[in-house]
Amino acid sequence: MAWKKGNRLPIVQVGEAAGRTAEIFSEVKAAFGIAYVPLCFQAFAAYPEFLEVQWRTMKPLLGTREFFELAARLRAEAYTYVHNYFKVSALGDGLTAANALSVTDLLCYVDAATLLLLAVQLQAFDGAVGEASSSPHPADRISFSALPEFVDVENAPAPIKRVADEMRLAFELPFSGDEQRALARWPELFFSYWHALKPAVQSVFHEQAVFRIRESAWSCAPEIPLSIEMEYARLQEAGASADDIATVTRLTELLVRGAAVGLLNETFAKIGLEGGNHEVSSAHADQERVA
Repeated sequence: MAWKKGNRLPIVQVGEAAGRTAEIFSEVKAAFGIAYVPLCFQAFAAYPEFLEVQWRTMKPLLGTREFFELAARLRAEAYTYVHNYFKVSALGDGLTAANALSVTDLLCYVDAATLLLLAVQLQAFDGAVGEASSSPHPADRISFSALPEFVDVENAPAPIKRVADEMRLAFELPFSGDEQRALARWPELFFSYWHALKPAVQSVFHEQAVFRIRESAWSCAPEIPLSIEMEYARLQEAGASADDIATVTRLTELLVRGAAVGLLNETFAKIGLEGGNHEVSSAHADQERVA
């Protein structure tokens, strides 16, 4: 069942979190080695009973090296596909490009991991997934110096809000992804990014890429080094209502798509910030700088 068209994604802002939700948010940041809470966890926080059992189940998985190695496989696949199938012009220059590149590196790391985690979760609703007999290794602790400054696009200046609305419509998502809210910090770069990405999104290759990366995440899920179980009976025992369980199932499907779209788009931005993979004329470059 699809998310109802027109419904915006309810989330719990980090500053609004209290009690156990605030504790989980802190644990999520520590597990990923980052200084912000990925959007998917803020979305699940709207259903606190589910968030509690979800995090209790998934936290051990994020403590394994094998999980992040599988996520790195997804990042590499996304990079190869975007580089081979899309024309990516150079984006930004100087300090702005350097800062934005460090942010996109971080977002690619996080979205690949959340895509894999959500694929595991979706399969775990129907039964155990993973290799219970394996002996996982402790995760390597990575600390990122980049800290995205997310823009509230709903209350941003009109040009930014207009582009964000256009992107949501193009991606068929009821929310602006982390990469959109992060890149909107640099409006000129944000507009150039969408101007360059839009033709790719309108091609058949973008939706094919979304499908392929979702399928790859689905295929990676059984390779995780732990057995993960989140059957509906377990969720009900944890206090989640039948309605909430149905909602979070649809929400997980939606966020899988969002994470796949985000990973591909962040990869596109990363390649552009690294100099792109094709040359554009000076006249075209001037057009890309116009919102």
